[in-house]
Amino acid sequence: MNATSWGCGPATAGKARSSSLAVLTEIKNRGVADVCIVVCDGLKGLPEAINTVWELAVVQTCIIHLIRNTFRFAPRQHWDEMSRDLKPIYTAPAEAAAKERFTRVRHQMGAEISGNRPVVGERVE
Repeated sequence: MNATSWGCGPATAGKARSSSLAVLTEIKNRGVADVCIVVCDGLKGLPEAINTVWELAVVQTCIIHLIRNTFRFAPRQHWDEMSRDLKPIYTAPAEAAAKERFTRVRHQMGAEISGNRPVVGERVE
């Protein structure tokens, strides 16, 4: 769900949080007493609103939105290569395999982007 699907339209972070909080409170009032995991799109204020209503809920950004947002940090000319490099990570059969693949890509991308300085991985982990 995003703010538009909730009928909130475009919103500032504060407005999005208050709109999300109102919707989530209504959902709780209608009987959803507890939520374990919420996967959302990264709408500003939404994780805080979720944790205000359900304190123990774990909020995670959707993998598609995470991947899409990584492209903002690279020039358009590298997007195809990044797509090829990232796919083995998010399609890995287990966490250990994903971590190993991530480490390889991190070192490769870090060397290309930062001239062998360990920049990329330290911000991610």
